[in-house]
Amino acid sequence: MTPNATSVPETTPEIIASPVLQAPVDPQILPPPPPPIEHVQETLPAVQILLAYLEQEGVDTIFGIPGGPLMPFFEGIFDRGKIRAIIAKHEGGAAFMADGYARVSGRLGVCCATTGPGATNALTGIACAYRDSVPVLLVTAQVALSAFGKGAAQESSPLGIDIVDMFRDVTKASVMLMMPEKIADVTRHLLRAGLSGRPGPIHLSLPADMMKTEAPADLRRLSQYRSPSELFDRQSVKDASKLLLRAKRPVILAGYGVHISRGYEELLALAERLNIPVATTPKGKGVFPEGPCPFPGGFWDGGISSG
Repeated sequence: MTPNATSVPETTPEIIASPVLQAPVDPQILPPPPPPIEHVQETLPAVQILLAYLEQEGVDTIFGIPGGPLMPFFEGIFDRGKIRAIIAKHEGGAAFMADGYARVSGRLGVCCATTGPGATNALTGIACAYRDSVPVLLVTAQVALSAFGKGAAQESSPLGIDIVDMFRDVTKASVMLMMPEKIADVTRHLLRAGLSGRPGPIHLSLPADMMKTEAPADLRRLSQYRSPSELFDRQSVKDASKLLLRAKRPVILAGYGVHISRGYEELLALAERLNIPVATTPKGKGVFPEGPCPFPGGFWDGGISSG
């Protein structure tokens, strides 16, 4: 290399990676795509969904009288085999039997009647349950939806003698099932209304063609649609406590509210601790132990002294 020669920097030749050659793929030998996942929801007859919710509420007995439109309901009871059906002599008697069942057991009482006169016969018993805040479910049958307004035998639809409206004044909720796929929603609504807060009767009218129609089995746990009532007036309890402690000769007048709250043990404990005599109203009879007085305070029931 001469001194006057222009120096040219040496460069490293660039290495270019050649793309990897791939053989063409025959689309006919590719595996087929997986089929789309289909979510198949279980279905049950609407009446079976209703009975499943009643079983969850602890119902083991239903009182009523069979009738043509009501037969799918009785067939559902016998198919499931978990609830006993007791046949009454009169729909009014069935309503009062359900009322007594609820009062004694503390659970929901259930009675059923067929459409028309069967439903109206149960009105007095349901009105009694409403007056005394007793949780009773009345299930009444109805003619098929296709027969509404056509003068069908014993029709009691909104196009005639509206049985749902008739029970609205003596229940916390009165509903007719118009679409079978809504049976779970309607059932939860009724149970929440009848068993939450101050309890009371509820009414469900079931058209004959709706009972056996398949519906989504939307079964939920009890805690998912109603919660136990645990609220109370704390200030009123404090005020009552002060009055009891200041009173010179206190007396407890126990009424029907003790039955509703099932507060029998609490009432007895309060009376024993403060040595206070107890009197009961006519509807409060049975909220306090009868017979020999369990403590010196005594017991007085409706004007008859037993202490």
